[in-house]
Amino acid sequence: MRGSHGGDCTCHTVAYEYIDGDLVASHAPAGRRAYEVDGQGRVVAVVDADGVELARNTYDLDGRVLEQRSPRGLRTTYDYRPGLVTTARDGEDGPRVVMFHDTGGRLTGAVDDHGGRLTRRFDKVGNLISVRDRAGAVTSQEFGPQRRLVRRVLPGGAEERYTYDEQGRLASCVMAGDARITLDYGSDAGVLPTRITDPEGATAVVEADGDLVRRITDADGVTVTFEHDAEGFPVRVTDGLGNRSLLERAREGRVIAIRLPAGQTQRFEHDGAGRLVRRTDADGSVWEMTWSPAGRPTGWTTPDGSRFEWRHHDGTGDLQALIDPLGAVTTMQTDLLGNVVRIVAAGGAKLDLTYDGLSRLTALHDPAGGSTHYEHDANGRVVGTTNALGHTRRVEYDQRGNVVRTIDAEGRATTMAYDQAGRVTSRTLPGGGTAMVERDRCGRPTSVTDATGNTTRYEYTPAGRLRRVVSPLGNATEWHYDAAGRIAGRTDPTGAVTRYGRDANGWVTSVVHPDGEVTRLMHDPCGRVVERRHPDGGVDRLGYDALGRLVEVTDATGSCRRLRYDARGLLVEATDAAGGVTRYEHDVRGMLTSITDAAGGTVRYQRDPMARITASTDALGRVTRLHHDQAGRPRLLVEPDGRSFELRFDRTSAVVGVVAGGVEATFERDPLGRVARVLDHTGDHRFERDAAGRLTARHGPAGTLRWRYDADGRQNALVHPDGTEERYEHDAAGRLVTLSHPVAGRVELTRDGVGRLTGMRSAGLDRSWVWRRHRLVGYRDGLHRVELGRDGAGRVIEVRRGEDEKVTHYGYDVAGRLTGADDTRYRYDAAGRLEGEDGPAGSVRYRYDASHRLVTVEREWSRVELSYDGAGRRVAESGGGRCRRYRWDPFGRLSGVDAIELSVNALGELVGVDGVALGWDTAGSMPQLRRIGDRSVFGAGEPWAVVADGQARWLSRDWDASPIGAVGDPWGRPARPGPDLEPGFRGEWMLDGLLWLRHRAYDPRTRSFLSPDPMTGVAGTTTVANPYHYCHNDPVGWVDPLGLQPLTDGEWDAWKASHPTLAEMVTAPADWAAEQVGEHWEVIAAVLVVGAGVVLVATGIGAAVGAGILIGAGSNLAVQVMRGGPIDARNVALSGVVGGASAGVGSMATTAASSAAPVAASSYAAAIPEVVGSTVGAFSNGVLTETLSERLDRNPLNDEVSTRDVLVETTSGFVFGGIRSTVPHGNEVLDLRLSDRELVGARNISEAGKSLSSDTVLALQGDGAEWPTGGPRP
Repeated sequence: MRGSHGGDCTCHTVAYEYIDGDLVASHAPAGRRAYEVDGQGRVVAVVDADGVELARNTYDLDGRVLEQRSPRGLRTTYDYRPGLVTTARDGEDGPRVVMFHDTGGRLTGAVDDHGGRLTRRFDKVGNLISVRDRAGAVTSQEFGPQRRLVRRVLPGGAEERYTYDEQGRLASCVMAGDARITLDYGSDAGVLPTRITDPEGATAVVEADGDLVRRITDADGVTVTFEHDAEGFPVRVTDGLGNRSLLERAREGRVIAIRLPAGQTQRFEHDGAGRLVRRTDADGSVWEMTWSPAGRPTGWTTPDGSRFEWRHHDGTGDLQALIDPLGAVTTMQTDLLGNVVRIVAAGGAKLDLTYDGLSRLTALHDPAGGSTHYEHDANGRVVGTTNALGHTRRVEYDQRGNVVRTIDAEGRATTMAYDQAGRVTSRTLPGGGTAMVERDRCGRPTSVTDATGNTTRYEYTPAGRLRRVVSPLGNATEWHYDAAGRIAGRTDPTGAVTRYGRDANGWVTSVVHPDGEVTRLMHDPCGRVVERRHPDGGVDRLGYDALGRLVEVTDATGSCRRLRYDARGLLVEATDAAGGVTRYEHDVRGMLTSITDAAGGTVRYQRDPMARITASTDALGRVTRLHHDQAGRPRLLVEPDGRSFELRFDRTSAVVGVVAGGVEATFERDPLGRVARVLDHTGDHRFERDAAGRLTARHGPAGTLRWRYDADGRQNALVHPDGTEERYEHDAAGRLVTLSHPVAGRVELTRDGVGRLTGMRSAGLDRSWVWRRHRLVGYRDGLHRVELGRDGAGRVIEVRRGEDEKVTHYGYDVAGRLTGADDTRYRYDAAGRLEGEDGPAGSVRYRYDASHRLVTVEREWSRVELSYDGAGRRVAESGGGRCRRYRWDPFGRLSGVDAIELSVNALGELVGVDGVALGWDTAGSMPQLRRIGDRSVFGAGEPWAVVADGQARWLSRDWDASPIGAVGDPWGRPARPGPDLEPGFRGEWMLDGLLWLRHRAYDPRTRSFLSPDPMTGVAGTTTVANPYHYCHNDPVGWVDPLGLQPLTDGEWDAWKASHPTLAEMVTAPADWAAEQVGEHWEVIAAVLVVGAGVVLVATGIGAAVGAGILIGAGSNLAVQVMRGGPIDARNVALSGVVGGASAGVGSMATTAASSAAPVAASSYAAAIPEVVGSTVGAFSNGVLTETLSERLDRNPLNDEVSTRDVLVETTSGFVFGGIRSTVPHGNEVLDLRLSDRELVGARNISEAGKSLSSDTVLALQGDGAEWPTGGPRP
């Protein structure tokens, strides 16, 4: 017998074997299936090709099944009662289902073991006319002649209506909300519609030959053309630009190769059953997969020869074990119903799962003894989740299953409203703020109104591509598309245009910036970016292994960093550009257990059964311990010297208190759970926000600062405690152009098309900047003139000052470290630490212990010894005729330097110096000091003037933002250190020779921080193991404004250009510190738990490895924002920007994606329905996106209405554009006589390698976007 198999539309032959007329076996490509038959010809048992007995039946005298035994031994009995009632029960005391049938044998009702009742009604001819689900929601249907569906009424009353022409073809469908789709067939003989008109009147034209689609032209005129083979399968697909993709098929129609327009080919091999057994990528990498005779997957082999195996139970066929390439085994146990009830990880940790009688998960019991319980409604939806501490989160649904209310464990409720089509129309947050969205008849968002009443509008092309976004003040951003429907350009509200060039595959090959400069990209055969050529000529190169993992990074300086992985895909070795090797070890579960740096020092980790880190032992043997509560939250941290930190949480796991050394800091929260008040040893800090969540007032020891915003959310005023008001004006793109101060006067800023500052003028100020190929090359401040010389990599190699014609020369080594400044030379040891300096002033030698702490500084005439506390914080310097002491408060914050007293609050802000209160502007993404006692600080991004007693003292500024003449060397050593708080190196605040960099204090004299970095080091850098380094030992080309992970000067300039108001990411004071401390306990753990210079991350995932390799990859969220947020999943997973608590997640996602089965997603896999991309990478990326979006995207309507998702929604469709979401599912509605393969092929072919992926679309929202490619972002 020859027949069709599933959606592939491929054919195969099945042979049937009979004995005495009874079917005893079938022989198909998928394997043999045997049938045991009794004397009456009834099937008694079915055995598959693996020998698994799938079912064994016993019958009553009437030939009805009385009992059926499953492969697991479960006996299901059937009781037949009068009235066409059947009762099925699993086991003697197991769950029972009662089923009711009509005389036609149709199921009319069922009652489950919990009393839930499903009711179905049919008309006289057997059409299903109503269904009442177990929660009581009713769906009804009406049918016309020929049993065609004409009307459907959904729960809640929404209607769908369908009409047909005289030939019985679907002519129109009216969806909920009167959205009408019409289909015109052109003639009575037409099989396919020739015109499809969406609810807004836009029409797509379909050209067909019989039942084969030849061309589709959408309402924008974008076309896709198809050519078919003799069997009717599409074999060539051509976009609107003439780029042609080829699909090579086997005789039975299955795709065996995909050739992209530029010639890259991916090949597929299948066994006789059509199962994929081999995939060969365009670079020659081969993935292989094996199957049992019955079609159960048994393993896959990656291109490097690593094999992952699945083992199944011989008797049941259930998955029993997963074995990684190193032999680690994870086992699973199932109950009689096939539910997984136990998972035993390699190493023995057990996770137990329990279910109710309907096989719904009711509890998870973790290896550490904690349990999470789940409650369900009648339809099986989760309505309550209770953690191990008894704290419950609840969810409520409407009749259609939409979530209408969520209630957190503190009783705070969020409510949602929906339109008739089930789309969100509003969301009301705890406290009453409501955001609303309006949509057109195609369901596309047309306006979003935030809780303050300001509305953003969205406009679309006829085919549904996003064309224009108009802000509440009328500032518009426009998007442009090419003939293939792909994004080709973006015009910002000032008219500046960014253009994107593409190759035949649609991969982005160039970005033409508004100033005309070009960034170029090259890809390997698999679509991965392998080269980026900067506008200044510098070239970055990336190398990948056969599995697509990043293994080599060569930057524009020529320095090369390498990564090596084990057979599981875990990072085991990173080699920096200087040849230093860092090694990583993992346990059988793949959890990081130790890091050995290039100097031989090793940090070891201990974990609990949940793989959470419980102890860290540094290279000197000192142990830091971390204790968790039953819910897995870090409860107590104990440092090596016995100092402890205790965290206190509310019922939602938000931090409400921190206790250290008998001192407590408490956090009070508003209805949204945001920090509203902090009470600590420095005083009372209170925060006010508007309905949109923006900071409007901050009360503290320095008085009250107030902020005002315009309708676009840009800060337009700052009011000081004395009533002095600063005002800000912006251009249409939101860039700061004017600042006004009653005393300092009016400052006007000019910018280039990219947004970089080119001029600053006022009555007491005249500054200008000169840029060439995206690099700063000239600067002037009054009579002070500077010219910068740069090498091919963009590094500063010469600084020429015009007023005295002084020239400073800089040199670098292969690892990019500063090695020379005029006559001074710098040397580094094998661990990447500064080892010595030799210059006109003599020689300096630096010595370190195994934990990378600087312990001695030796000069020809002196020796200074440095000592530290148990957490690695510097406490004293002695020698050279003086002694300097540092004091730290119970929370580990610097509290004093010799006689100077410092006050640092629980948010990490310096709020007092010797009794003088300091006030910080925390409304933006970078906190700025605004008050020093009764003095105010005027400026944007850096201090420009200090105002006191009615006078403004303007501050001089060099090219690097340092005060002119205030810095004595490239490392920032002050030329004249003093006890007063004054602007210093890079425009940051200097106190007694120390630079305050928000999270940490930097000592330029010793070229190092006083305390270790709470963020993990970046794998592959020379400073990966040194938590005290400053700017990767290149203080000329890097900056570290947060005291966390450094940025290049180019990244810093780009960030300042894109965040000119310092208030464009306003959400709350805690969005940079307090919310990280208050809402996300993982960050608290990262900040507090430091041992041996390596962060003891509380998530239990090997974070030190997941940080990534690129030097520019910062770990802190604020650093990520400065790198050009919003954060997207691919950037997180592959560029290593997630450090600290999230790094392990990124590492795990990358590992999962790279070691997935050979059907892992690629540029080709999305091209055809037959080649299904792996869900592993998509799932991992989704998790990361959700995690980081919660922190950075404060849109009240979240996924429903953000510009990001508008872009994703409207650029992913091709044929139907915006009406895709309005077309109902089901054959009775979509019977357009267009085969699935044509519809899906038309849509997916246009997307695979030809249009930007969703995350790339996000990346292209900013002019300075990097790596805008459809392939993986490095």
